[in-house]
Amino acid sequence: MSIKACPECGKDVSTEAATCPHCGAKPNRRVLPAYLMAILGGLIVTALITGVANEPGPTEAERACAMAREFVKERLKAPATASFSECTSWQEPGGGWEVKGYVDSENSFGVKLRAPFFVRLSHAEGNEWTASNTQVGPEAGS
Repeated sequence: MSIKACPECGKDVSTEAATCPHCGAKPNRRVLPAYLMAILGGLIVTALITGVANEPGPTEAERACAMAREFVKERLKAPATASFSECTSWQEPGGGWEVKGYVDSENSFGVKLRAPFFVRLSHAEGNEWTASNTQVGPEAGS
């Protein structure tokens, strides 16, 4: 708590007082006018919307990796245990994609093993992908 001079009568008034105990004047409180608050709020909302709208989506190569993971999961004994690493994808001259990487997943005995994978796939209209070759294990990519 500090003491300031009243703007009306000049006597000492606590900064926490709602009014001057001597003359009843209200202290000067620095508050932004409502129109400035509205402008500031509008700018913040616009910045948030613009920032979210301009976020880039996944690239075609990232989508190829994501779809290859789904095709690999179909070949696993325990697809829910799968975790993927080192996904590399490249586009073939004919437009198809080849993807390789590694998957860690449990086998039939519940032991988590790492295996290489290789998937050759193509992208049709919309979100439709087809795999013409899916290999998981030591023979992957050969």
